[in-house]
Amino acid sequence: MNKRERVSQILSRLEYTGEDLLDLSDDIWLGIDHNNPDELEEGVAFKREYNKAMTEFARVSENIQRLIADFTQVKADDEATPADADSDNIEHERIIRELDRTESHTLDEDFRYKRPFGFVFKDHAVKDLRTWRAVYEHACHMLVRLQGEAFKRVTVADEFATNRGNRIFADTGENMRLGVEISPGLFAEMNFSANDIRDRIKELLTFFGYDWGLFIVYLREDRDAD
Repeated sequence: MNKRERVSQILSRLEYTGEDLLDLSDDIWLGIDHNNPDELEEGVAFKREYNKAMTEFARVSENIQRLIADFTQVKADDEATPADADSDNIEHERIIRELDRTESHTLDEDFRYKRPFGFVFKDHAVKDLRTWRAVYEHACHMLVRLQGEAFKRVTVADEFATNRGNRIFADTGENMRLGVEISPGLFAEMNFSANDIRDRIKELLTFFGYDWGLFIVYLREDRDAD
């Protein structure tokens, strides 16, 4: 393994570690007896501290990845290859055929500790994804293209605010744990576990009147098994 390959793998592992830690948080929370007041109180205290630590980890990890990538000019293992409505039909169909060689999954499944490879929805297909954050970013880009200016409704809709009033979509990422610009002047919170991202995509598709059952996910482990 040469130096570039080693750097690329390390960058990918940083991304995987962040997602696994978020999935672990979900695991621990689901394992708590919510009918036991003492256990629930301890669980809430744990989640608060864990969320604070994960917010800091996400920021530090992002800075480390950016610093390494900028200096070495090396990126994480794979680059996603999208085919959307602006692509020619031959390219779109080629990606679909490649994805269809593996088992397909829908958004009603548990994705904890699993790695994505790609997804298909309507005239959009993406392969070579590594993380659920990448799935979410591409899904947001897809909906921005489909909805145009109408997508900005998510910045004021009640469906996309947390119980504390924090916005999942906003015109700035300053108040987000890990805000990513998905279109000029529009940021999305990305610091979510695999199942949280699954739920966010379902909410977005439902909000814009799409059948989320048609959003098909392909996993890396299925492809590796083949």
